[in-house]
Amino acid sequence: MRRYWNWYAGDQAIASDELACPLVATDDALSRLPPLYMMAAGVDPLFSDTMALHARLVALHRNDHIDIVAGVTHGFLQNTNELEAAREALRSAGAAARALKNST
Repeated sequence: MRRYWNWYAGDQAIASDELACPLVATDDALSRLPPLYMMAAGVDPLFSDTMALHARLVALHRNDHIDIVAGVTHGFLQNTNELEAAREALRSAGAAARALKNST
């Protein structure tokens, strides 16, 4: 994971930056976020981070939606030509975006 973090952050010291790492954000900062839609691949090294963030949002009494796509790996959305799960996930994300847009 360090290699991926280095690709993401380079030489920047951003591990404590809540904009780069929402898990380090304060509850106050998380509570001020706009409504969120989250999607997690079931076989993803970041799955536990996504679930931890969602748990924090739930504890703050937010009503943010999460979809868990079982049996797929990180980056699966790049395979919409091959994976029905990716196509369905994109449809779900689109529907969620439309719902969020209509709720504001």
